Parts: sequence; C-alpha cells; structure tokens
Amino acid sequence: YPFFCKLGVDSNKFINKNLEKTNDILYVGALFEEKGQDFLIKSVAKIKNRPSIRFISNSQDENFKNKVIKLAKNLRVKISFELLTSDDSLIEAYNKAKIVVFPSRLEPLGYVPLEAMSCGTPVVAVAEGGVRETVVHQKTGLLCQRDTNDFANNIKLLLENNKLRNKLAGNCSSYVQENWSLENSRKNDFDHF
Repeated sequence: YPFFCKLGVDSNKFINKNLEKTNDILYVGALFEEKGQDFLIKSVAKIKNRPSIRFISNSQDENFKNKVIKLAKNLRVKISFELLTSDDSLIEAYNKAKIVVFPSRLEPLGYVPLEAMSCGTPVVAVAEGGVRETVVHQKTGLLCQRDTNDFANNIKLLLENNKLRNKLAGNCSSYVQENWSLENSRKNDFDHF
C-alpha cells in the first residue's frame, strides 16, 4: 500500500538571521516560462511605485530570459538576475527580501516558499499546486488567483503594510519548523494505514 511521504527543508540551514530588509521582491527558481516570471512582471507593472525584482535562478532558458528582459523594459519594471548562487548567498537573499513571490504554474510542491518561510520571509503565491498546502493564507503569506491585478494587490499590500508583513514573518520560521522541516519529513506515521 502506498503511504504519504512528507517532504521538508533543512530548517537548521535556512534560518531567520533577522537581517535588515533591503530588497523588495525576491524570485528564486528556474527561469523558464512555466515558472511565471512574465506573469510576475505584468503584475508588478500594475503597481504605481513599482518595486524591483531580484531573480535568482539555478538554470535558465536564454530565449525566455531575453523575453523577460524585453517585457520588463517595456513595462518599466526594474529587474536583476543572478545564476547559480551559493547556499549562503541564497539564505542571505531570503533574509534580506521583504517578500518572496511564487508565480509558478501548477508546481507540485515548491521548495522555494518553504525555504523563504524558514528564513522568516512571507510569500505571495498563486494558489495552484502544492503551494496551497505549504503557504497558509494570512498566516505565512498571501495566496491569490492567477490574475495580475490580484497578484499585484497582494504584493503591494505586503510591501506597504509593515505591520502585516512583520506579523506574517513572525509566524513563518516556527510554522516550517513544526510542519515542513527535514526532521518532520523523516517521521512516518504508519498507524493510519
């Protein structure tokens, strides 16, 4: 009989260092069309005082990257790219970001939201796929529909409302530790099967 194997992140490595939040929006993940970076840029373009987006990728499609650069330029959205950063740099980036965004299309689980939350950074995500199980709406982040206006409004809300952002950030690390840590993923409760 199959049984549920819960995944997790190393919450002893991805930790909240309580660093000053110097970056507005962080996107982490492969730079491919199905990851939704074009949707993210179109959403940010709807915000009057457009925040900058920092992309950190482990791989990229050069043709799609060029499309993203052109789109951002046309919509006047400031972006920057990094490829294959170290774990230490990634953890620092999570800690310095005000929010992490997750616009991926139907991602089965998504480690990025878990890593971000483990570092104490709330997530704004499209409520599709596994992110509906990992990000708790209005507790560790904000979930919305795949609608550029909705996504933009949630980004704007968390960037402008320090009280709400700090409240969500305060829940993130403990939530991951209790529910999505590697230690918890190794515990299998076979009594239910």
